[in-house]
Amino acid sequence: MTYINLSKIFILSIAIVCSSLVAADIGRDVEKENKKKILKEIVTVGFEKKDLNYEDWKIKHYIEVDEYLQFITPFEQGNKLANYSFRQEQVMQLLKKALAKTDVHLKLEFEGSRRLKPVLIGILGTEPEVIENRNDAIIHHYKIISTDDNNNILGETEIFVTINESKNIKQAYLQTEQKLLEYLEFSCSLPIPCVKKMDNLGTFSVKTTHMGFVWIYKNVMIDVRPNWIMDEISLKIAHTFQQELENKVESEIN
Repeated sequence: MTYINLSKIFILSIAIVCSSLVAADIGRDVEKENKKKILKEIVTVGFEKKDLNYEDWKIKHYIEVDEYLQFITPFEQGNKLANYSFRQEQVMQLLKKALAKTDVHLKLEFEGSRRLKPVLIGILGTEPEVIENRNDAIIHHYKIISTDDNNNILGETEIFVTINESKNIKQAYLQTEQKLLEYLEFSCSLPIPCVKKMDNLGTFSVKTTHMGFVWIYKNVMIDVRPNWIMDEISLKIAHTFQQELENKVESEIN
């Protein structure tokens, strides 16, 4: 009788383990499909012409990269709160305010602005094709210069602020995320050992081994390229700037 009961317990335990494994597999499949859906929206936004093979390849590629950088969940959460978008004038005012709070010796110099260029589409081994991306983003290039009391230059940082002012706020968010993924892809080959995820900066942020860092917040992407002299102060500026952006959203919405 004891042997029969032990057999029943063993069989029941095996059944429970198998059920758990099946449930885990189903859960992973559901999660993967959700990731594909989120990425498809980001990858295709703004492109009138579709290359389905390239699109599928890119989505699979980013799912693999997400295992390392974990950007899909922050993107999804940010898109659910598509409730506010910044204008270029606001962002520049907040950046200047952040500089003043960080150090009185910091100066901002405008270098120029440009619209995003058409994108080269093509899987490895195929002829790239230029496809127009209807992205409303404009990239604004600035220099942040650190000086001493005598106005001598101590160091400088290049900063590229990309702002998407599309009237469709959700689309502005998606295209900003698209721009960040393209930045990662062109920075170095993916998966990216030379890029690591940062915390507490924007919706999502990454830092490269050559001291540059990029983050997105709402419809804005900020790309900072400091030298070793400006590395520490650039991070201070970034966190102060992020706080100013968040305060602006809070004051406008509440």
